[in-house]
Amino acid sequence: RANTARATSEGVFGVPSFVIDGEVFWGGDSTEMMLDFLKNPTLFETPEM
Repeated sequence: RANTARATSEGVFGVPSFVIDGEVFWGGDSTEMMLDFLKNPTLFETPEM
């Protein structure tokens, strides 16, 4: 229950979900973007995003 409560408070609403530095990655199709974010945490600060 504690894990569910924490996940909900972090904005998780489905599986698979990953929360990294406050960014929520949801769904199997987000895996590549999550891996890119792990390599470059400033990814979402670029004009393309």
